[in-house]
This record gives sequence, C-alpha cells and structure tokens, in this order.
Amino acid sequence: MAFQFLTQDEREFALDRKVGITELAMDRALTHMLNRPAESSGPSSILNAETQFVTADKLVQAFDMPTSGMLSDFRHHLIQNLIRRGWVRQKRQVNQVRAWGYVRPMK
Repeated sequence: MAFQFLTQDEREFALDRKVGITELAMDRALTHMLNRPAESSGPSSILNAETQFVTADKLVQAFDMPTSGMLSDFRHHLIQNLIRRGWVRQKRQVNQVRAWGYVRPMK
C-alpha cells in the first residue's frame, strides 16, 4: 500500500470541514441546553429554558469544558451564537457583584 501525501488545499479543506462539523455540533448542543427543562442541580441548573441571564463563564461551564486550550475561541463561538439568537449583552447584579452577561430575548 503506497502512502499518499495530501496537498495544502486538501489539508485546509479537511480542517475546515472538521471545524464546521464541530461548530454545528456546538450549535445543536446550545439549542438543546437553551430549551431543556430546569433542574435544581447539575448542568441544566446553569443553562435551561428558564434562564433569563447568563455570564460567559457560566455559559462555558454549562458545556463542562476544561479551562485551558481553545477556551477563548470556544467562548467566542458560543457568545456569537447567543447574539445571533437575539440575546443582548448587559450588566446585571449577580451575587452582590455587577457582572456582564447576556439576556434572553422576550418571547
């Protein structure tokens, strides 16, 4: 069996396709999280159908992501997804501290 090298274009296409599939999976997961019923504990207590305000840190925490690696790219993608869905960046009082976060649009 002969080994075949990929051209630069083939490598870039494969990477773009992999990134696209990953982003689609993240979008579907976020849709699920934003529509699931609320629970008193666990990940769905952070982000669910009743969540009206969420900070970027809590958004990432809901995905149970490690705090290193490509976290900033992941966070940016999630925030952009919320904004496309109509969420608005706003400052609110959270646990006696002013925090920037995102507010769910009115239905």
